[in-house]
Amino acid sequence: MPAHVPPTVLVVSETAGFHHASIPAEQRFLRSLPGLRVVVLARVAQLTPARLRGASAVVFASTSGSPAFSATGRRALLRFVRGGGGFVGLHSASDTFSGWPGYVSLLGTTFVRHVPLGRTTVVVTDRRSVITRPLPARFQTVDESYRFRSRPRGAHVLLAAGAPGRPPLAWTRRMGRGRVFYDALGHPIAAWSDPLRTGIVARGLRWALRR
Repeated sequence: MPAHVPPTVLVVSETAGFHHASIPAEQRFLRSLPGLRVVVLARVAQLTPARLRGASAVVFASTSGSPAFSATGRRALLRFVRGGGGFVGLHSASDTFSGWPGYVSLLGTTFVRHVPLGRTTVVVTDRRSVITRPLPARFQTVDESYRFRSRPRGAHVLLAAGAPGRPPLAWTRRMGRGRVFYDALGHPIAAWSDPLRTGIVARGLRWALRR
């Protein structure tokens, strides 16, 4: 792709479970990122093979439940990532398609519960990553702290909760030639105007895009 053509990022926030009030702010933030062509789709089912062929990354921005998505579409999404596409899951993206093994494998695990919304200590477990390098060793934020069915398989954990066992909160992993970034934080509307938090997501997306 020529350098002057911005990569296309497809963003989906369809919910078949809990619907976050922060989704509009989340989408506005993603649209504001420079150097990218961000296209917001109303439905997961719009991730067709033809549309994916023109994309560089897909973002599940606080999706939930199991929206309608055909077997063809599911295969196309996994093939897109394995073939070198980027995938970013934000917040309740881990509470999406929990009955679809291919998607759970894509993220590395699936959501089981969260600590109630409140002040959370976040520990940076790798400060050498381009995603976390600008961060302090730990910081505090007001958010939900997710817990997962298992440690994310094949993942490199970047952020963890400052709680016993250091439960993971953000990680990267590879799937074939593709790059996957997941960030469990992002429940409150205010998270999407916090430069520290949005910086993590922006760098995570650019890492997934190899930019």
